[in-house]
Amino acid sequence: MNFRRCILAMAMLALFVSLASAQVVVGTVGTGSAGPLSCTANVSVPPQLRSEGMTELIGDIVLSCTGGSPVAPGLAIPTVNITVSLATNVTSRLLGTGSVTNASEALLLIDEPGSGLTSAVTGTGPGAAIALCPTPGFGAGPGGTCAQVASASTAITAPGGGTTVTPVAAAGSTFANTFQGLVTANQVTFLGIPVLPPSTTGIARVFRITNIRGNVSALGGGGLPGTTQLLASIAISGSSSLPVLNPVQVAGFIQSGLTASLRNAANSAVGGSTNLAQCGGGGPSPLQVVRFAENFATAFKTRVGPTATTGGRLPRQRPLKVLRAQSTALSQIWSLPV
Repeated sequence: MNFRRCILAMAMLALFVSLASAQVVVGTVGTGSAGPLSCTANVSVPPQLRSEGMTELIGDIVLSCTGGSPVAPGLAIPTVNITVSLATNVTSRLLGTGSVTNASEALLLIDEPGSGLTSAVTGTGPGAAIALCPTPGFGAGPGGTCAQVASASTAITAPGGGTTVTPVAAAGSTFANTFQGLVTANQVTFLGIPVLPPSTTGIARVFRITNIRGNVSALGGGGLPGTTQLLASIAISGSSSLPVLNPVQVAGFIQSGLTASLRNAANSAVGGSTNLAQCGGGGPSPLQVVRFAENFATAFKTRVGPTATTGGRLPRQRPLKVLRAQSTALSQIWSLPV
């Protein structure tokens, strides 16, 4: 699975964001309260989505949370359920984990693990490896194996100094910073997500939701190319309150990805036709050439063989279409949106 699709976005993040402990520094770190806990949703780079696509990858949804009251060291970190809803069915690949058959490739990552950015404290936050929760049906909530507690305050190595409380695995649990989404129709839900309020000024907790795919072809056309929006709404439930500003986001812009046209048998001009001899014999003869063109730069996808980086499996690409014209000498294989 491709966890970092937007290289430009990550480059900008590296320029403007410093990391501290397991949290993200978004300003001058202080020692005072940052106010009530709240989150802001954002899709920084909504991609172009093919109107013919059944498994279109939407833009990453990022929740940046600030403020809140600190959790005393040793106490359990509260959890919430986060649901993303689309205007069409979610078609992310179902991987199945144990008895949870609708666990999918859609992921929620806490504090950008594995992003390659430098952490102020080695091995935490962006400097930590991706650690997947093995119980997606419960997450870090009751019944799961990923429960977390607040650790003692840790000094922040960042401009302005200050301290922060970091999450650690509860007794008998394994620490996780990555959670699988459960797919039901047009929704994907992440259960038991631990929310440790940043509390300190200048620090944010970041939740990145990635690998969500949607059946865009079910939405139909309409509007000028690239102006039709695919909206994603974010809802929070659970025993803890987590207000979200801008909960409805543009997750992509829908546009036809394919144009087909007919050319003569010599492929030298538009149109033209050749009469087909029904019983003339002499083998196949060319009739017309069907030309396919992509309507924007990333409309066509290349399907490649399995590699070590894909775990020996085929990457998540669209199936190839084999197009043949009966009684012609032309047979082409194309990578088309489906």
